Amino acid sequence: MKPLFRYSLGVFLLTLAIFGLRSGLPGWLNEYFVGADGWYMAQLVEENPFPLYYRSLLTILIHKAVYLVAHPLGLDGWQAISLSSSLAGAAAILALWRIRPDGWFLAINVLSGSFLVLLGHVENYAWVNAFLILSFARAQAWLERDAPLWPAMAYFMLAGLSHMLGLFYIPAYAYLLYRNRKYHPLEILIPVLAFTGVMISLALVFPMLGTDTGWERLVPLFQVWADNHHFTFFAKEHWIILLYFHSRTAFLGIPAELPLLFLLRKRIQTLYLKFLLGCVFCGLAWTTIWHPDWGRLDWDLFSQFGIPLHVLLGLLIRPPWPVCKASAS
Repeated sequence: MKPLFRYSLGVFLLTLAIFGLRSGLPGWLNEYFVGADGWYMAQLVEENPFPLYYRSLLTILIHKAVYLVAHPLGLDGWQAISLSSSLAGAAAILALWRIRPDGWFLAINVLSGSFLVLLGHVENYAWVNAFLILSFARAQAWLERDAPLWPAMAYFMLAGLSHMLGLFYIPAYAYLLYRNRKYHPLEILIPVLAFTGVMISLALVFPMLGTDTGWERLVPLFQVWADNHHFTFFAKEHWIILLYFHSRTAFLGIPAELPLLFLLRKRIQTLYLKFLLGCVFCGLAWTTIWHPDWGRLDWDLFSQFGIPLHVLLGLLIRPPWPVCKASAS
C-alpha cells in the first residue's frame, strides 16, 4: 500500500471515529465541552458565503469548506465544524505517532484536556494545534534525520494562519533556528512571505471580522480599564481561573504536569527537547497574560499551552531509544 494512500485512509478512518465518538456523547456530557464562540462560528459558516475571521483566518475557511461538502449530507454548521475539528484531530494523532510511535506516548497526549479541542470540538482551535504538532514532527525530522526544514516552517505558518495564537511561539522557533543553522534562508523566507502576503492581501481586499485585538486583550496589572476586564493580574480571581484552566488542560484532569516537568528537567538534553521546552514556556506565558473574556468558557483557548507540554512530557516519560546524536545540543 502506497504511503500517501495509507496516510489518507488513516486520516479518513480516524476522522470518522472521532466525529462518531463526539456526536454520540449524551447532551449533558457535551455541555462540559462547550466553548464560548461555537454557536457564532456555526452561524458564520452557514450564512456567510466567504467568511474571513482575522484571528483564525484559515480555520474558518476550512470549516466553511467542510460545511459546503457536508451540508448536502444533512450536517448543519455546528456538525460541520465538529467534523472539521475531527479531521484536524486525525492529522494530529498521526503526527504524534510520527514523533514517537508508542501507545503510552500517544495516550499521554490524547487523554489530556488540551487535546479535547482536536476531538470534534466546535470552535477555532483545532487546526492551529494540529499544524503546530505537524510542525513539531517535521522539526524533529529536520534535527534527527536530516530532512529539509521548510515543511516545519510551512506548518508553523499554517498554524499562524489558523489562529494568531500560533505567533506566540515565534521565540521558541527563533531559538531553534539560532542553535541549528542547517538550512537555506529561503526555507524560512518563503513561508514567512507567503503568510504575510495572504494576511495583507485578504485584509486589503475583503471585509474582515475578528480584528478587535488590542492592549485590552491583556490582563491589566493594577486596575481594570476596559469593558472586557474582570480582574487584574495580581487579583485572586485571576489565579483561581488559571488553576481551573490548568486543571482542564491536564492528563485525566490531574494538574501534575508542571511539577512532573520539574522533576524530569535533567532529561531535557537534546536541542529538540529544549525547543519543545521553549514552546512550553511560550504557551505558559501567553495564557497567563491573556485575558479570559468569557471566563471559564474560554477553557478551550487557555488549555492550548498543554499541547507542547504533553508532547514534551510524553518524550521525557517514553524517550526514544537510542537518542540520535544529531539532535544533541
